[in-house]
Amino acid sequence: MREVTIRAKLTPAQSHFIDSPSQFVALIGGVGSGKTYGGVAKALERSMEVVCDGMMIAPTYRMLKDSTLRTFKALAGDCIAEESKSDMRLTMANGSHILCRSAEDPDHLRGPSLNWAWLDEAAYMTEYIWPVVLGRLRDAVGEFKPMGFVTCTPKGMNWLYDVFVKQHTPEEGYEVIHTTTYDNKANLDSNYIQNLEQGYSGKYLAQEIKGEFVAFEGLIYDMFDEG
Repeated sequence: MREVTIRAKLTPAQSHFIDSPSQFVALIGGVGSGKTYGGVAKALERSMEVVCDGMMIAPTYRMLKDSTLRTFKALAGDCIAEESKSDMRLTMANGSHILCRSAEDPDHLRGPSLNWAWLDEAAYMTEYIWPVVLGRLRDAVGEFKPMGFVTCTPKGMNWLYDVFVKQHTPEEGYEVIHTTTYDNKANLDSNYIQNLEQGYSGKYLAQEIKGEFVAFEGLIYDMFDEG
């Protein structure tokens, strides 16, 4: 029933992201577009359909606790059987384990063999995070092959753009799904988008609302409407 409830609230982009067969998939979108919700739904679905070990990663422990983990716990509900705060680990009702980690020192992520890893707000992580995560994705469980997935609003054209757009193709198992703040309008306060549009302009609006990769090229203050 919980899966049905979660899926009933998904946008088309979130549904595409969750159902994507690609081994490495990124949901790239504007602020408030439901990226973290989509990441939670994908992580929860894999964890409950097969007993496996996974890892959810946020840029900092503060962001992990305030957003990523908080959203996961709210949606997972009684699918979580136990939470070890000392180990930062969740045990799911079917026996799956989820490690909750920060990307502040990627080398601290070394060691575990994982079936999946989710990087939330990955654009705010260093480029070193991705090869470290790839090294953890080695635990196939029957037909459920290891997968890595990413959710974030872009931050210029950094390593995320290089890895998912420039360096790899769908034939290599990589996929990018774009969404915008507008796509999640039904789940936002009625004035939220209008307030953003009044505060942002130019390339910053394209990045923060439309979820586009943009090159700022030294334009530091192309963020706010000077009018």
